[in-house]
Amino acid sequence: MPPEEEREVSMSALAEGDEPFVVEVTASGAPVASSLRSSRASGSTSQGAELLPAQSAPEAAHTFAGVPMPEAGAETEPAELWLYAPASDEPGELTVELQVFGPEGQVILETPGVLTQQQGALGVVSIEGIEDAGVYDVLVRTSVQSGADQDPVPSYAAVRTAGTARRW
Repeated sequence: MPPEEEREVSMSALAEGDEPFVVEVTASGAPVASSLRSSRASGSTSQGAELLPAQSAPEAAHTFAGVPMPEAGAETEPAELWLYAPASDEPGELTVELQVFGPEGQVILETPGVLTQQQGALGVVSIEGIEDAGVYDVLVRTSVQSGADQDPVPSYAAVRTAGTARRW
C-alpha cells in the first residue's frame, strides 16, 4: 500500500461459511494502523456494530472495563469471549480463567470460570448467567501447565456483546 492511503477488505467475502475466524495483519517497511469493523443481526433486526482496534501484541491477561451485558434469558444473545493464542513451538492446551465483576463484586456465572482451549485455535465462549442487565468488567487470563506451575501464555482476546438499549 502506498503511504497515507486507506484500504477496506470485506472479510465476509474471504470467510468460509459462518465460522468465526482470526485476522492477522503484518506490515514491513512502515507501521500500519488497522481495525476491524463488525456487525451482526438476528433476522432483519440489527444487534449493533463494533469497531475493534488492533492489539499490537498478545498478552497473558486482558481487562475489559464497562462491558454492557444483557440479563439472562433476554431476547438478545449473551456476550461472547473470543480468544486466540498463537501456536507456539510446543503447542498445547491453554487454561483460560474468566471472571466477571459487577457493582457488588464477582458474578457467579453459568459459564465455567476455568476453561481449556488449544493453542492456535480460535475459541468463542458465551458468557452465560448475568442476572441483571448492566455494565460489567471482564478479566481473562491465559496460562499453560508447566510441571506444578501455571506459566502465562500470551493471547488475543475480545468480548462481543449486543449490549442493551439503556444508557448507564
